[in-house]
Amino acid sequence: MYAIIRQNNYSLTKLPNTGVLDEKIQRLHGSQPEYSGSLTVRTGEGIQIVVNVLDSQEHANAGRGAIGESVRKPQEQSVTSPPQLISAGPVVGNDLSV
Repeated sequence: MYAIIRQNNYSLTKLPNTGVLDEKIQRLHGSQPEYSGSLTVRTGEGIQIVVNVLDSQEHANAGRGAIGESVRKPQEQSVTSPPQLISAGPVVGNDLSV
Protein backbone atom coordinates (compact mmCIF):
# COMPACT_ATOMS: atom_id res chain seq x y z
CA MET A 1 0.00 0.00 0.00
CA TYR A 2 1.04 3.57 -0.68
CA ALA A 3 -0.31 6.71 1.03
CA ILE A 4 -0.40 10.37 0.04
CA ILE A 5 -0.96 12.88 2.85
CA ARG A 6 -2.12 16.43 2.11
CA GLN A 7 -3.33 19.44 4.05
CA ASN A 8 -6.31 21.38 2.70
CA ASN A 9 -7.06 24.89 3.95
CA TYR A 10 -10.65 25.67 3.13
CA SER A 11 -13.15 28.47 3.43
CA LEU A 12 -15.60 27.85 6.26
CA THR A 13 -18.29 29.68 4.32
CA LYS A 14 -17.84 27.56 1.18
CA LEU A 15 -17.37 24.10 2.69
CA PRO A 16 -20.44 21.88 2.38
CA ASN A 17 -22.20 20.95 5.62
CA THR A 18 -20.81 17.44 5.39
CA GLY A 19 -17.30 18.74 5.96
CA VAL A 20 -16.07 16.95 2.84
CA LEU A 21 -14.46 19.30 0.35
CA ASP A 22 -16.36 17.86 -2.57
CA GLU A 23 -18.21 14.61 -3.17
CA LYS A 24 -17.12 14.77 -6.82
CA ILE A 25 -13.48 14.66 -5.73
CA GLN A 26 -14.13 11.52 -3.70
CA ARG A 27 -15.83 9.88 -6.69
CA LEU A 28 -12.88 10.78 -8.93
CA HIS A 29 -10.43 9.25 -6.47
CA GLY A 30 -12.63 6.18 -6.19
CA SER A 31 -12.53 5.70 -9.95
CA GLN A 32 -8.76 5.19 -9.89
CA PRO A 33 -7.47 1.65 -10.38
CA GLU A 34 -6.21 0.13 -7.14
CA TYR A 35 -7.60 2.99 -5.00
CA SER A 36 -8.12 1.69 -1.46
CA GLY A 37 -9.82 4.72 0.08
CA SER A 38 -9.15 7.87 2.04
CA LEU A 39 -9.34 9.29 5.51
CA THR A 40 -10.17 12.95 6.14
CA VAL A 41 -9.45 14.54 9.51
CA ARG A 42 -10.59 18.04 10.47
CA THR A 43 -7.70 19.35 12.56
CA GLY A 44 -8.92 22.88 13.18
CA GLU A 45 -10.97 25.72 11.83
CA GLY A 46 -10.56 25.55 8.09
CA ILE A 47 -7.94 22.78 8.07
CA GLN A 48 -8.29 19.17 6.93
CA ILE A 49 -5.65 16.47 6.59
CA VAL A 50 -6.45 13.94 3.85
CA VAL A 51 -4.80 10.54 3.52
CA ASN A 52 -5.36 8.77 0.18
CA VAL A 53 -4.33 5.11 0.02
CA LEU A 54 -3.58 3.22 -3.18
CA ASP A 55 -2.10 -0.14 -4.02
CA SER A 56 1.28 1.25 -5.12
CA GLN A 57 3.26 4.37 -5.91
CA GLU A 58 2.89 3.60 -9.61
CA HIS A 59 -0.92 3.65 -9.29
CA ALA A 60 -0.74 6.89 -7.29
CA ASN A 61 1.38 8.53 -10.00
CA ALA A 62 -0.91 7.27 -12.77
CA GLY A 63 -3.99 8.51 -10.90
CA ARG A 64 -2.51 11.96 -10.35
CA GLY A 65 -1.94 12.28 -14.09
CA ALA A 66 -5.38 10.93 -14.96
CA ILE A 67 -7.55 12.97 -12.57
CA GLY A 68 -5.29 15.82 -11.41
CA GLU A 69 -6.98 18.62 -13.33
CA SER A 70 -10.48 17.22 -12.69
CA VAL A 71 -9.83 17.31 -8.93
CA ARG A 72 -8.16 20.72 -8.98
CA LYS A 73 -11.12 22.60 -10.48
CA PRO A 74 -13.82 21.74 -7.91
CA GLN A 75 -11.28 22.03 -5.09
CA GLU A 76 -10.48 25.62 -6.05
CA GLN A 77 -14.06 26.57 -5.17
CA SER A 78 -13.63 25.60 -1.50
CA VAL A 79 -9.96 25.93 -0.62
CA THR A 80 -8.20 29.13 0.39
CA SER A 81 -4.81 27.95 -0.89
CA PRO A 82 -3.56 25.05 -3.00
CA PRO A 83 -3.46 21.69 -1.18
CA GLN A 84 -0.11 21.17 0.50
CA LEU A 85 1.63 17.82 0.10
CA ILE A 86 2.79 16.76 3.56
CA SER A 87 4.29 13.42 2.65
CA ALA A 88 3.88 10.27 0.58
CA GLY A 89 5.27 6.79 0.95
CA PRO A 90 4.70 3.10 1.60
CA VAL A 91 2.22 2.20 4.34
CA VAL A 92 4.19 0.31 6.98
CA GLY A 93 1.34 -0.27 9.44
CA ASN A 94 -2.44 -0.45 9.27
CA ASP A 95 -4.83 -1.60 11.96
CA LEU A 96 -7.97 0.18 10.75
CA SER A 97 -11.05 -1.99 11.03
CA VAL A 98 -13.40 0.23 9.05
